[in-house]
Amino acid sequence: KGRMAIFKGAHKPFEIREYPIPEVGEHDILAKVNMAMICGSDLHYWRGDLHNQWVVKNGEGIMGHEMVGQVYAKGAGVKTDSRGQPLKEGDRITYTYFAGCMACKACLRNELSNCANKRMFISHKPGDSPFFTGAFGDYFHLGRGNFVFKVPDELPDHLVAPINCSFSQVLYGLHLTGVTVGQSCVIQGAGGLGLYATAIAKERGASPIVVIDGIEARLRLAEEFGADEVIDIRQYKTPVERAGRVRQIVGAEGADVVVEVVGLPAAVPEGLMMLRFGGKYAVLGQVSTGDAGTVPFMPVLMLGKNIVSAACYDPWVLPIALDFVTRNRQKYPFDKLVSHKYPLAEITKAFQDSEWSRPDAGKMAVTRTALVP
Repeated sequence: KGRMAIFKGAHKPFEIREYPIPEVGEHDILAKVNMAMICGSDLHYWRGDLHNQWVVKNGEGIMGHEMVGQVYAKGAGVKTDSRGQPLKEGDRITYTYFAGCMACKACLRNELSNCANKRMFISHKPGDSPFFTGAFGDYFHLGRGNFVFKVPDELPDHLVAPINCSFSQVLYGLHLTGVTVGQSCVIQGAGGLGLYATAIAKERGASPIVVIDGIEARLRLAEEFGADEVIDIRQYKTPVERAGRVRQIVGAEGADVVVEVVGLPAAVPEGLMMLRFGGKYAVLGQVSTGDAGTVPFMPVLMLGKNIVSAACYDPWVLPIALDFVTRNRQKYPFDKLVSHKYPLAEITKAFQDSEWSRPDAGKMAVTRTALVP
C-alpha cells in the first residue's frame, strides 16, 4: 500500500489515507515520489482564495504537482524516457504533472499547455483508480500523455523537485515575452517564481533587471540571482512611487518587459503602469480569485502594450529547464530556495508553517517547503 494526503478544505487538517499500489499498464509508469514541494498555488487552495471546487469534490480532494521521483514500476512498452534515453526501474525522473488529451485543437497544434481537457490532479477524486494522482503521496501515476525525463545524477532532489512546475512555467513565460539582450525587465515578486525569473532573464541577456518585493531577505537573495536593482515596497509605498522608481532605473519610457509573479490581483494594473509603449507584460502568478480593481485597458490599447500569460507550459520546456539548472547550478544559489523540509505525515504543519500571510512570515528568506517520505 501507499499513502496519499487528502485535502479536506481551507485550513483544515489533511487526512493521510492508504491505497493499494495499482498495476501499471503497458505504457504507464508508477513513480516513487522522492520529494514534493508546496507550490504557491497549493497555498492559495489552502487559504481558500482559489476556486476550491476545482480540487474539493464531495468534501475532499487531491493536491500537489511539484515533485521529483524515481521509476518504481513501468509497463512493458516503456523502454526510454521522452528524449530517448534508456529507462529502468530506480532511475530518477522529472515529468509533466499534466497530460494533454491529444485530440483537441490545442494538442493538434502542439500547444499542450492550452489543452482544455488536460489530465491533472484536479481531474481526480480521492479513491478513484489509479489512486496516486497528486504529489502529496508516496507514488505518482504517469500514463500516456505525460512526458518523462531522466534526471542527471549530479542534481539533488531539492533542485529538481520545483522544475516540473514553477521553474518550467517561468521559463516558458519569459520565452513568450521574447525578452533578450539589452532589454529591461521588471519582476514583481521575489519568491521562488521571481528568483527563477531573475536568473532566467539574466541568462537571456536582459539588462537592467529590477526586482520588487517587501521582504528584505528576498531582495538580498534576488541580488544573488542577478538583479541589477531592487525596489522595496516598504520604502516606495504606492504604485505611483514604484512605477516612478522603475522609470528612474530603466528610462523614462518604461520597461521593455514586466513579469508578474506575485499572485496578488493589485499587481496587474501596477505592473502595466511600469511598461513602455509596445512592451510585454507576463502574467505568471495570478491564481487568486480576488478583485484586481480596474485594469486600465484603454492605455493598454492606445499604447500598444501586450499581455501574455501562462498557467502551464509546453512539454519541450521541461528538459530545457533541467539543462538550465544543471548548467547554472554553481552560478546561482538554487540551494537556498528550499528552506524547510517535513515528512509527509506532517503535511498540515508544513502548510501552516509555509503560510506567507501569517504575521511572522517576513522573517523567512523564502520560499519553498519540501515534503519527503
